[in-house]
Amino acid sequence: KDSIDADLLSELLEALLGFSADQVDFAVEFVAALTRVPRFAMVSMFITAKEKEQVVAFAAGHIRGDEIVAAFT
Repeated sequence: KDSIDADLLSELLEALLGFSADQVDFAVEFVAALTRVPRFAMVSMFITAKEKEQVVAFAAGHIRGDEIVAAFT
């Protein structure tokens, strides 16, 4: 499968947001990679504003944070 649906994206984000501080780099890199999955832009429109805010806050300050913020705003 080379695309993603809203339910899967939501579940992945929920899991990644629960990562501990020592796993943040992996989680942010994973989210950055998700933004390159086919249909991501369309599917991201269906996640809640709260989820988007959480992802943006989670990525803040990370070297790839700008890429993630742009994908979720």
